[in-house]
Amino acid sequence: MLRTIGFTVLCILSLVSPVQAKTWTFVTKPFPPFSSEADATKTGQPGPHAGPFARIILRVCSELKQPCRIQVYPWRRALQLAEKGQVEGIFSLVPYATRDRDFYLCRNLVRTSNGLYVRRDRRFSYQSFSDLAGYQIVAYSPSATAEQVQRLLPRAKGAKLVTEADNLRMLRKLSSGRYGRQAVVVINRDVADYLLKHERIDNLVEVGTLGALDFTLGLSRHALSAKEALLFDQTLRRLYQNGTLLPLLRDAGLHPAP
Repeated sequence: MLRTIGFTVLCILSLVSPVQAKTWTFVTKPFPPFSSEADATKTGQPGPHAGPFARIILRVCSELKQPCRIQVYPWRRALQLAEKGQVEGIFSLVPYATRDRDFYLCRNLVRTSNGLYVRRDRRFSYQSFSDLAGYQIVAYSPSATAEQVQRLLPRAKGAKLVTEADNLRMLRKLSSGRYGRQAVVVINRDVADYLLKHERIDNLVEVGTLGALDFTLGLSRHALSAKEALLFDQTLRRLYQNGTLLPLLRDAGLHPAP
């Protein structure tokens, strides 16, 4: 009799106290204004200085009643964790077709572009990539920017790709002339605008762009089912289309993707 009562109580408790859903982890790198160290959270709520992508992800998770957290790593580590399915998602990604192998790619969120920067005293006139013949072309790596430059490199005779592991260091070295006179930095324009303003670097100027890019977030195919990813993306699209998420992007000075 006691065993029967005990079993009945356990059944009732299981109905009123469901097992807590597994927390989904999203990873990123410091990449202001898209993301920063302030994105890291274990509470499911964005901090006061969190970037727009973290706020968007946590808002979608809240709609789904899905516990989520953000962790910040160097990009190589973040990408490795996501590709191996050790975390559920990663941001920010350029939605190249090759990414589809490891990730369910969500709706594009931001429209941006890569800019070319030189020292202001260079008076460099840029019309096409071939104008960079003989130049050192500096880009952050690993990144979609470095991949874009690598694909374009044959158009600029004698040009050389130089990679750096930090965007700010790259701009500072260009500013101080450490790359020499024939050097150009290729960097995301929104990132460059943010860093040049906040670090008060005033002797660099943008001379051209390499075309539009979109940023999105990826959900790991090795950690989530297609059904889970679809539900997340559908919720993201609904909040995007009804205007809920747009202020989060515009407040950060970013342009929503069409």
